[in-house]
Amino acid sequence: MNNERRLLLLEAQTLPPKVKEGEEQGRFILNLSGNGKKFFIRPPVADIIVPGLNIFSEPADGPYCPHVLTLAIRSTAHAHLRLHWNAVLVKNIMLKTGFQEFTVRINSYLIQKSNHLTIVLVANGDDTAFPQLDSLVLEGGVDNKQWALRHFKQANGREANKDLSSFNDVIFHRQMELWERDLSAYTDKLRLRDLVARAFGERYLVPIQGIYASPQEIDWQSLVYPCVIKSNHASGQVLRLDAAPTSPPLDMLTNWLRQDYTEFGEPCYRGITPRLYVEDCLNPDGAPLIDYKFHCFGGKAKSIAVILGRPETGKPCMTHYSPQWEPQRFTISNDLFTGDVPRPAELEEMLHIAETLAAPFKYVRVDLYDVAGKIYVGELTFFHYGGVGKISSPFWDRWLAECYHSVSKSELL
Repeated sequence: MNNERRLLLLEAQTLPPKVKEGEEQGRFILNLSGNGKKFFIRPPVADIIVPGLNIFSEPADGPYCPHVLTLAIRSTAHAHLRLHWNAVLVKNIMLKTGFQEFTVRINSYLIQKSNHLTIVLVANGDDTAFPQLDSLVLEGGVDNKQWALRHFKQANGREANKDLSSFNDVIFHRQMELWERDLSAYTDKLRLRDLVARAFGERYLVPIQGIYASPQEIDWQSLVYPCVIKSNHASGQVLRLDAAPTSPPLDMLTNWLRQDYTEFGEPCYRGITPRLYVEDCLNPDGAPLIDYKFHCFGGKAKSIAVILGRPETGKPCMTHYSPQWEPQRFTISNDLFTGDVPRPAELEEMLHIAETLAAPFKYVRVDLYDVAGKIYVGELTFFHYGGVGKISSPFWDRWLAECYHSVSKSELL
């Protein structure tokens, strides 16, 4: 590999780890840029070889704790970065102009005795405007609660307020309050189906074609296409297939099953036995689905997030409505949809489903789909956007927090 594509080669013996006295085994901090040097990331690829990851910075047997990778980058133009750790995509980053810092959680299943970080740069237009990597710091042995604390502070620019004055404060409080609770009966997407069936029968369940302990069990030719492959134990693991794949994505699906989502500060996913399952496709024509997310406090829906894709771009956008379908003009970590969404004819039925499932909890989000007049249950979410969602309106941010404060039933979970 030529020098333009090789960013930095690290030798373990030149990088003594910085560990505070008394810290647990496996904790270390490596400044991978070192000696104040600056490096320019040139397209298409920059490689970093990371030494073995333990307290002595030399190869050791696992298991390994999850790690945190922090990059400080300056860019004179917009660009797109993709970070791969041991050939697995761990982060998509859209660079803006100026200085930016990014923190990436490296799941423990990705960490080996020898590790390879690859930075792929896709320049937008000006391919001579190479971003400058100011620093690259790797921290080992960062446990899940430490990560949740740090992630909240970095995303919100502050510590969590104990008065729970914002909705993100509420979500963070719920994470800490429920940290040791077993919520897997609700967050395991397959076990949730049993709960929904007991409450309503099977009419609100998306039909499934099979459940699998490994991707090798899937008979790709026997599936009915289009279909959707999901996992039951994590967030965002969804793959639509319109036809039988010529090369099944076995590596990707295996990595899905190996991922422990509690390592991203989401303790509600603890205790789930990972499985793959195949659902019938709700939108075989490819038209964007409308996703209704019911924010429920004390078993009562207070706000309904409506997620829809823009026809011209397919990019998701969001707006909110009251249970009476009055506009609440705000969004959370998505573009704001400024138009009007028609009141769904099945709104009362959806409210009944959401509030029934939410009844045991001080706060939970219930996700539903309405497809041609037929309602389907998606999932229950306890920690909305992990407490780091960007709420567009300070008024509605405080209002959501006040909805939580209004719940006085101490017997609720």
